[in-house]
Amino acid sequence: MDDITGTWDVSLATPIGRQEIVVRLLEQGAPSELTGNAASARETVELQNLRRDGETLRWEQSVRHPIRLNLAFAVRIEGDRMVGEAKAGPLPSTSVSGSRRVLEA
Repeated sequence: MDDITGTWDVSLATPIGRQEIVVRLLEQGAPSELTGNAASARETVELQNLRRDGETLRWEQSVRHPIRLNLAFAVRIEGDRMVGEAKAGPLPSTSVSGSRRVLEA
């Protein structure tokens, strides 16, 4: 899996419509320590249990808006692209896609 550090514009295709979030990921140290948060227009939450699982990056997050949910994410990062899914309990999986913001020089 490629480096994950950066600010990511992420889109979730949910049953209640497309949700846009900004995910900030940081990988540092040896062994790698992964931290991050996710921000929407209404809230910012810390990513929990953020970890690499082979070629998959996984984390959980709890949100209150637009409805209260506990989400489990599983994504693959290839270069500046992120693709995967998020699952909320018994609800169907939601597709996730994103792109890393490019730093201006």
